[in-house]
Amino acid sequence: GETFAALSRRTLAAMRELDASHRSQTVAVICHGGNVRAALLASDAPANDGPDPRRAPIPNTSLTLLQIDGAGLQATLIADASHLDGGAPATDEANGDEQR
Repeated sequence: GETFAALSRRTLAAMRELDASHRSQTVAVICHGGNVRAALLASDAPANDGPDPRRAPIPNTSLTLLQIDGAGLQATLIADASHLDGGAPATDEANGDEQR
């Protein structure tokens, strides 16, 4: 029975803690779609003219890439599921890096 507001507070607190303890490192977080949506709603999404995080589905096992820096929380990839249908690897367009 957690509210979305409580979930959002908990998700963002965990992200701040991860950022503080892993500065300048890449961290993988496996979580539920609700946590992803909470983070996206706190970010400067949509990413690169991507889906609106308030309406876009967050498929199971999809990839969402978020970057935390001095400018805040930036979404560089939202709910990519191309790996499920054998599509091309997802890329982080901000860095041009393959993400699989």
